[in-house]
Amino acid sequence: MANPAELLHDLFVSSNNDKQSAQGARLDSETLAAHRRAVRYLDGIDELLDVAQAAGKRVRTYRAYFPAWTKTVFHFPRNWTGSNTGAIKLEEIRHLENLIDLLDDFVERIDPEKFEALSTYLTLVEKTLTEDESLPDSVKRSARAMITHLRGCMEDFAIVGDFDFEKALERLIGVLANVGRRSQKKDVWSKVMGQFAFPYAVNNLPSISDGVSVISKMISG
Repeated sequence: MANPAELLHDLFVSSNNDKQSAQGARLDSETLAAHRRAVRYLDGIDELLDVAQAAGKRVRTYRAYFPAWTKTVFHFPRNWTGSNTGAIKLEEIRHLENLIDLLDDFVERIDPEKFEALSTYLTLVEKTLTEDESLPDSVKRSARAMITHLRGCMEDFAIVGDFDFEKALERLIGVLANVGRRSQKKDVWSKVMGQFAFPYAVNNLPSISDGVSVISKMISG
């Protein structure tokens, strides 16, 4: 299990090098992708801090450090190519590490061992999309794009993390709800939604299951 704070922390630790330039430590051709991921991790932390605060948790210290983490990701306002500019302040890394346990309580646990069942389900969805001649091509393309994205999240789960994976799963469900609404084969898509494979840890099934059930009933009318 990895939430955005843990993923960003690990990225900071791996790219913290006071013997290199910031560009050499964090922006070579192989780490540009990691830099883009870091921006997504910041967005996830920002969202989860709001959730934690709404739940009554104390997040003031982490909010105070959030601008510093953002500046570190963009190396603002420093020079990327200057000598020995690749260091990241230890206090930033330590506060980010402390945040990991807090955010764990607000991130659903994804179980990678259930990815095979989810992949089988996605294959069923792809087959049903192909066979449903009542659907506009634009709807099919949107659904297939989301399926491709979710498969990518499964392949890269170690760097995507539980939080972003769940977001992708929620978007897929939204797309499938639209598919069911636009299709003339309501019963078929209601059955497909009813077979949804949940990749969550045991006893950790979130409210998303209720949403799938409601959508399935809505499609069938």
